[in-house]
Amino acid sequence: LGSNSCKGLIGNVGDGSCIDPDSCSGHFGNIPDDCPSVSDLLGGKCNPPSQLSTAPSSQPSATTSTAPSSQPSATTSTAPSSQPSTSPVSGQGPDLSRDLCNTLLDEIFDLFLFSNAKEEAIKILVCGVEN
Repeated sequence: LGSNSCKGLIGNVGDGSCIDPDSCSGHFGNIPDDCPSVSDLLGGKCNPPSQLSTAPSSQPSATTSTAPSSQPSATTSTAPSSQPSTSPVSGQGPDLSRDLCNTLLDEIFDLFLFSNAKEEAIKILVCGVEN
């Protein structure tokens, strides 16, 4: 692809097309394989756009997409996800949640001077079940 050759283009660009700078910028529609520019396409020097290649390109895309892919990733990531998990994790259930709740409240209670009875009452209200 030429420099800025696809700037503002709305459509798909075939392999070996839009090779000159600004050759396809601002075009609305698909550009078939081996079509150097929009003027060549409009002049009838290219195959019709209906014959676009559906084969994956060996060249990286000129633009990036933020849409999720329907294909699984070829690599795995160790970075944490910003999305919450929708599947249950084995070994994690109400007991683990209550234990975590109680532990967090114990840490908070270390900052205050509540009686043991008050701490236990608050734990029951917040976490749901007495230890």
